[in-house]
Amino acid sequence: MKIADIKPNPNNPRFIRDEKFEQLKASINDFPKMMALRPIVIDSDGVVLGGNMRLRALQELGFNEIPDEWVRRADELTEEEKRRFIITDNVGYGQWDWDILANEWEADELAAWGLEVPDQWGEELEAEEDNYQEPENMQVDVVTGDLIEIGRHRLLCGDSTSADDVEKLLQGKEPYLMVTDPPYGVFYDPTWRHKAGITNSSRTGKVQNDDKADWTETWSLAPCRVAYIWHGGKHTATVQQSLENCDFEIRAQIIWNKQQMVFSRGDYHWKHEPCWYAVKKGNKGNWAGDRKQTTVWDIQSILQASKNKEEDAAQVHGTQKPVECMSRPIGNHDGDVYDPFLGSGTTMVAAHQLGRICYGIDIDPKYCQVIIDRMHKLDPELPIKINGKDYQPRAEEIPM
Repeated sequence: MKIADIKPNPNNPRFIRDEKFEQLKASINDFPKMMALRPIVIDSDGVVLGGNMRLRALQELGFNEIPDEWVRRADELTEEEKRRFIITDNVGYGQWDWDILANEWEADELAAWGLEVPDQWGEELEAEEDNYQEPENMQVDVVTGDLIEIGRHRLLCGDSTSADDVEKLLQGKEPYLMVTDPPYGVFYDPTWRHKAGITNSSRTGKVQNDDKADWTETWSLAPCRVAYIWHGGKHTATVQQSLENCDFEIRAQIIWNKQQMVFSRGDYHWKHEPCWYAVKKGNKGNWAGDRKQTTVWDIQSILQASKNKEEDAAQVHGTQKPVECMSRPIGNHDGDVYDPFLGSGTTMVAAHQLGRICYGIDIDPKYCQVIIDRMHKLDPELPIKINGKDYQPRAEEIPM
């Protein structure tokens, strides 16, 4: 049968990652008899009901014709049976395009056919500021090395430049998307603002490793295919080079327009912050956003968005971003999320509200405690475990 006579399904809800697709091609090339054991299934019009990825693999391998036994016609199926077959033939294989599924199938149908449907099926999810405030005398129960489960999310108090720590966190998982705001050569020290009398914030803590801008070690250990890296404007070239050293290709530079300036000791006060959007060479961005977005993001600062306008107590980390700075990248791409510099947990807060799983690392036990308490305030129903043992945050210490 001619390959040209077989038509891919334009509404195929299944996709596989690039590395898995390469494995499929290798399997067909090394063991072509597998195609007779699991043939491509087509309808009377030649449209694929099962085997879109196999068809694509055959095309890329240079096949123009294939044996008839590699194709199975399902002329006898009704339209309803075809719809059911598309799902049941693929349960347990690859990944799903949930937007296509939502347009073509009902949740009850998919569940009845064996597909595990997300709890947020069909909902338009949005991430909002949670206005968390760190208590003055917070007790820290976390120590370096602790592995913390927060619902489906996972947090390690460790070092994202350590291969052992990254492996301990991910345990074989490969989040597709990295969204992070690393410490970057700013020597952050907020005490000068108090001395100058321009803030009444309670934030006086410094940020570990904020004298560094090159995080090549971290990017090299991340299994992610897409990256959004916030950074200070003076370190744009360093961050770009570190990403390119790890085979990431820059796709765009995002600019966060902060709506108001940030007081500094320089001649000019900064009012923007850049973010590199990059994709690993040979991979796809898995873009899930619309086509109307620009590279300038007008997002209110935490102080502007906070319900407490008298002080910036809602900002508990020296370089903390608004939730929207993290939720936009997450919403624009498919897959689980990795943040190797989780800080106060904003990426996890955004991921949770969008129904996504976040894997994060932070080196500071205090900030890991903040993440636990912040997530508990956001969703008190989340079960929390530290090193496999149930943990209950102190409710009286968590401002509501």
